[in-house]
Amino acid sequence: IELSSPQGQILALAIKHGLAIFSAHTNLDSAQGGVNDILCQKLGVINLKPLQKRAVKSYKLVLYAPIEAEALVCTALQQTAAGHIGNYTCCSFRYKGQGTFRPEDHAKPYNGSPGQLNEVPEVCIETIVAAGCLMDVIKTIKKVHPYQTMAYDVYPLEPMDIDTGLGRIGELEEAVRLPDLGRRICENLKLKNVRIAGCSELEIRRVAICSGSGSGMMRNFFASGADVFISGDLHYHDARDVEAAGLGLIDIGHFASEHPVLKVLAAKLSHDLTLAGFKADVEVTTLEEEPFTLVQR
Repeated sequence: IELSSPQGQILALAIKHGLAIFSAHTNLDSAQGGVNDILCQKLGVINLKPLQKRAVKSYKLVLYAPIEAEALVCTALQQTAAGHIGNYTCCSFRYKGQGTFRPEDHAKPYNGSPGQLNEVPEVCIETIVAAGCLMDVIKTIKKVHPYQTMAYDVYPLEPMDIDTGLGRIGELEEAVRLPDLGRRICENLKLKNVRIAGCSELEIRRVAICSGSGSGMMRNFFASGADVFISGDLHYHDARDVEAAGLGLIDIGHFASEHPVLKVLAAKLSHDLTLAGFKADVEVTTLEEEPFTLVQR
């Protein structure tokens, strides 16, 4: 830990006082009910969808085992992260068939004879495994599988978009001009000002939002069909590109775009702790504020 850095000093204080730190960053931005959803609630944006969907890479794992080992292999499989589909776990499909093999001279077959073609009844077990869990699942099954060499197949599946991800696209209940939307944001978020770019007569109905630093999401905005992009840390060339496209841009600042979620998060933590039987105070710190201030002439 580099103690001379600001982050290092925070960690040193936490260690000294026995405090744990959990940092929610892009996971809380992407989550349903997270930073972006709360920001949209504050700004009156409805009918939300992710601006950038999260693609999940997964595999179909196909296992072959002798009939008598079916229960053993399935039980081990159900104790892994395999078979997770939506709100369901332990998902699999099984069917029976005939397996053939000819063991070589130095093989030690579970059943059958070396040098001879053997046919045995087997069960085929199919399941879905997320990419990050695949090797752990295979390793776990190998520990209980009776074959000297476990027979299995791994098929890559096309990445699937799920209904979470960075940013949001939504709609306003009524169309509003770009400057008026800027004033509404100032009022709802209690800001002194925001920066806007684009035509002042632009009618806004469809809105794209990204909490935090949204400059890297400009391509997603242009592809979304939204009239305006609301975010923080937006750049000069972002504004010029929006002008050229006849769209709008509103920079509300990095801090202002993320801060509204804190009260909601504190309330949820307090509720969950109470349900779990813990007595604890959950508070939002008052020590952190917008780091930028305005200097007027």
